[in-house]
Amino acid sequence: MTECKVEYLENVMASLAVCLRYEEALLIKIRPRFEQFKKRYNGSSIGYCLSRYIKSELDSATPGNRGVGRNDGRIPRFGAYYRKALRGQPGARVAQLYDAIQHLILCGYLLHVLMLEEPVSRTAVLSGEPLYEKWITRIYTEHSLPSKGALRKVFLLFVTAAMDEVKRCMDTHNIRAARLFGKDPIDAILAYYACAGFFLRITEVNP
Repeated sequence: MTECKVEYLENVMASLAVCLRYEEALLIKIRPRFEQFKKRYNGSSIGYCLSRYIKSELDSATPGNRGVGRNDGRIPRFGAYYRKALRGQPGARVAQLYDAIQHLILCGYLLHVLMLEEPVSRTAVLSGEPLYEKWITRIYTEHSLPSKGALRKVFLLFVTAAMDEVKRCMDTHNIRAARLFGKDPIDAILAYYACAGFFLRITEVNP
């Protein structure tokens, strides 16, 4: 089983601290919460969920645009939309893209912990597969993301920075889609990855 190491979350926390470098009062509030969270973190279950989801999103071989958790193809899976570009990529480059997407998902996950949990919630005892099955149905159907206040401000600031990192990785490896008409859905695809992290934490504490 792939473990999502606590070091990955420490990297996410470091990125958040950069985004909030002018919000010292908020950082003082959330840093102890992060330390409390690390003691309760279940890296095995989270790692299982992320590995299964991200690998399915990067799947460029399966026909069709629809990905897991969707009822339609409105938000295509990443690997389907960038099928031709991904098929020519060596494994090391795909691994870099995997890491960037994982970081983005963990941004949403950690924001729920730091901004909404006081004290940090205890997680339900779920192994990886049951957690995954409950979580995956929520990503593209529920709409309870932050809509106002400090959480929305931090969410947009932090998630936008993480989305830009994924796009930089894509540009570095020339991952683009041949598109003649219509709007490129990449912003929607990536925004839902941050939502996925947010809902993963919700599912973990309230399955």
